[in-house]
Amino acid sequence: MVKQTAWSTAARRASQNVVPDRLEGRLRWLFGVVAVVLVATGVCALLAASRAQPAQAGIDGIDATVSVTIPAINAMSTLIGLGVNPDLSVQVPDVHHPEQASWFNLGVRPGEMGSAVLLGHVDGGDGKLGIFHDIHALNLGDLINVGRADGSTAVFKVTRVRTVLKSAFPSQDVYGPKPDAEIQLVTCGGTLDRAAHNYLSSVIVTGVLVP
Repeated sequence: MVKQTAWSTAARRASQNVVPDRLEGRLRWLFGVVAVVLVATGVCALLAASRAQPAQAGIDGIDATVSVTIPAINAMSTLIGLGVNPDLSVQVPDVHHPEQASWFNLGVRPGEMGSAVLLGHVDGGDGKLGIFHDIHALNLGDLINVGRADGSTAVFKVTRVRTVLKSAFPSQDVYGPKPDAEIQLVTCGGTLDRAAHNYLSSVIVTGVLVP
C-alpha cells in the first residue's frame, strides 16, 4: 500500500475550497511518487495564478481542449490549462476575469477515460458574475460542449448537480479515476462568509460523455 503524503502546511493556508486528492498517472512523473495528496484552494481564492500551461498530446490521442459551452445557462468561455502552484494549491483563473474558465491539466482531457475537471468562478472580485455562476440551475440531461483545437466537440450530458460543504468536499469522487469519460464543473456556492470573503460550499456538476 502506498503511503499518502499530507501537505499540512498547504492545508492550513487553504481558507477556500479545500480539495485534497490522490492523483495518479500523470502526477507520477511530476512528483516522483505513485500517488500524491494535493491540497487546493479551489475556485474562490481571492488571489489566484492564471498562468496557462503549454498544450501537450492527450494520452488517448485527444486534441487540446480550447472551449466550453453550456447552452442551458448561456455560458461560454475559452479554456486555459492550469495545474498547481509551487505550494501545491490548484491554479484557478484570475478572479478579476471571472468570465474565464480553466481545465485542470494534470488530470485527463475532456473525452478521455476518467474525470476531467473544469474550474470557474461564481463571481469576481469586482462584483461581476462568473462563468459558472448559474451551474447550480442545470438540470439532468442538459448538455456541456467542450471544443477541441482540431474543431471537434466532446458533448457531455449532466447526470448530477450537487452543493456540498467545502469541509466535506468529495475530492476522490471529483478527481479520482472513473470507468468512463466524465466531466466535473466546480465552482463556489452556498452561504457567503462576507468577513472571510469566502463561500462555504462548492457546486459540483457531473456529466458523462455522449457517445
